[in-house]
Amino acid sequence: MTSCSPTKKLAGSKLLIKNRVNIETKSKIENKAKLKRDILSLTIQQPNGTFLFIPKEYLWEAPVAHNPQIAQKTVTNIQNYLKNKAGYYHAKVTLDSLSDGRNIELIYNIDPKDRYHVGEIMYYGPDTIIVEEINSLKEEALLRTGDPIDAGLFDLELSRITLALQNKGYANFAANYIKIKGDSSTVDRTVDIFFEVLPPQSGKTHTKYTIGDINVFTDYRREQKVKGLTYEIFDNKSYMRESSDFIINPGSINNMVFLEKGETYTRDNRSKTFRKLSGLGTYKFVTISPNIDSLQEDILNYNIFLTPQKHSWIADFGSELFYSTVNQNNRQLFGINLSTQFQNRNFFGGGEQFTIGTETGSELQLDPLFQASTVNLSLNSNLEIPKQVDLFNLARVLTGIGILPKNEYQRFREETVTNIGLGTSFVNILNNYSITSVSADFAYDYRRSKNTRYLITTLGVDMNLYNLDPRFVDIYGENQFLLNSFENNFITGFLFKDITYIHSTPENQRGLSKTLILSFEASGWEKSILNSLYNAISGSDSDWKVGDISFSRFLRLEADRRWYQKFGNSTLAFRVLGGIIVPFGSDISAPFVKQFSVGGPNSLRAWDQRELGPGGYAEALEKPVINQTFFQQGDVKLEFNIEYRFPIIWLLEGALFLDGGNVWTLSNDVERPGSQISRDFYKQIALGFGYGLRWDFDYFNIRFDFGYKLKRPYHEDIVKEIKKPYFDNPDINGYWYTWRGIKNQGFGNFQVAVNYPF
Repeated sequence: MTSCSPTKKLAGSKLLIKNRVNIETKSKIENKAKLKRDILSLTIQQPNGTFLFIPKEYLWEAPVAHNPQIAQKTVTNIQNYLKNKAGYYHAKVTLDSLSDGRNIELIYNIDPKDRYHVGEIMYYGPDTIIVEEINSLKEEALLRTGDPIDAGLFDLELSRITLALQNKGYANFAANYIKIKGDSSTVDRTVDIFFEVLPPQSGKTHTKYTIGDINVFTDYRREQKVKGLTYEIFDNKSYMRESSDFIINPGSINNMVFLEKGETYTRDNRSKTFRKLSGLGTYKFVTISPNIDSLQEDILNYNIFLTPQKHSWIADFGSELFYSTVNQNNRQLFGINLSTQFQNRNFFGGGEQFTIGTETGSELQLDPLFQASTVNLSLNSNLEIPKQVDLFNLARVLTGIGILPKNEYQRFREETVTNIGLGTSFVNILNNYSITSVSADFAYDYRRSKNTRYLITTLGVDMNLYNLDPRFVDIYGENQFLLNSFENNFITGFLFKDITYIHSTPENQRGLSKTLILSFEASGWEKSILNSLYNAISGSDSDWKVGDISFSRFLRLEADRRWYQKFGNSTLAFRVLGGIIVPFGSDISAPFVKQFSVGGPNSLRAWDQRELGPGGYAEALEKPVINQTFFQQGDVKLEFNIEYRFPIIWLLEGALFLDGGNVWTLSNDVERPGSQISRDFYKQIALGFGYGLRWDFDYFNIRFDFGYKLKRPYHEDIVKEIKKPYFDNPDINGYWYTWRGIKNQGFGNFQVAVNYPF
């Protein structure tokens, strides 16, 4: 390392190893950490980063040579920022350094002195009408008396005023019509702020526009001539076409046009119109073109140009290959999956998107050669209707009982699409069990805002039919708790089935972003109420079924919280998730397809899917049967994942991760001792760690993860009871794997997947 020292390439200069900001002042600093970050971002020369704790100047980056002239320029930049942008009008900045001969650390000493704050805020200008409009918006102001002087806050206030005026009809008003002036002559370190509203170049007053004629060209192409087009008047709008019939009927398009003749112009309605029309897969391009009426200067006419896609049907074909090494019995699996999907962008002529797809795959054991282990086949279809189809008048009912606020009703109607799905699937775990499923649902996708989304299934029925192999029954036939989860069932919701809430917080100034996913599902509650009423009236004790298929009754709740912290080009990602499913009524076990599991490429990567748990149950891992297939699931799930992602070179990224978690049963399962959740659940949290390599192709990445078992969910003493006679295992110490035990895992548990695990 000494012979390869990067300082030899610096021709007598010193290697810049760190920039540091030192703030020393007697005055109170508001948000000192943010001020430090802002100042550090102004440093022109940045030191080399690290890769796996190795300085990058030792690898592939050119070493950063300290330049005194650039450092002094940085001092000037910081001084100007503090005085002109942050309100520290008397700030002083000096530069110090620490050097050991070859390396140098720069220290920017900051004495910001007292910060100035906003005093009185006034608006003035020759256009008194628009000044009055701005004054009427003061309640929503982002800038208020007493706030610290902050250039970023002033920019946000300008944007707020501009948007508010555009939503009041002033379509051509822009931020450059407002000049900001300040008077800091007061002795109390406040600055009086004056917003001067400039008149437009064309006259003394800004024009407030009303919407005039609206023309919608439904099959627009370049150089299309208006003369000769067929048109139809619908809701005071002209819908024009060149083709023999409308591609999408005017009524459906009209639901997505929020510009109304005679109404005051608002930017929000124009933006909403563009967004909704662009969301129609039928059209390739959407253009909304305003023009001032030739007779009345305060009237805006609109031409909406819709350019259709060349083909109404599109097809997508895909395949997946994977290889997995299962630790038990030294099994090796080779998997292949084929899928195809067809989509019609305008199925019924109202912008509906109909999708139908098939998928088939198989896992093959390499020893014996290419013996099938699992087979799956599915056929699914979905019809997306670009509006809210109010089944059973649900929106009004929700508003009436207070679940949906009255001020949300119109937004819900406008921002919701309806999905009708129908599908079937078949999964056969050879020599164990097979599951045949048929599902149908009626659901809403409500995008309340850019960052908030609701998925609501109001009507849904899933039928799951199980076929247990005699070999499976021979092995697990004594476990009635497990067998109950494999009973044929209906999972139903006739008025409400499930809801999912998704909220994302955009990245803030610190580089932190968040995501929250909450989901709740209820099955069989309507049937349970009606069945109970019938029994109460008739005096019977019946449990309604369809043949031998029972109605599953359960409540299921799942929460997923994610944090993403950026450090330059690297990201620290953290996820915590948990779930619980509770059967009710006479049901003692939740359906197998709705229970929780851990393991696999998106969970605890040191274990394979369904390999862990439930709880401290150990026999499936420590005393497996021949060609065992894992199916360990539970009623309660806790999991966390920490992953540090960093660039390596070109498209290649690296990752270091730590995973933890497990699943448990709510009831005691005598055939699986240790499976029930208890106060000692934290001892049964399994831990795994590892590293990954990812090829990032922007739209997706291919991920290779290598997971190592660090802690088992059960103690070594339990293994001694299962394996008699038992000989000391130097790979294990209590719950934990020793260093030798980790090394003996070789390359770890190899997982291949597409995109990040979370």
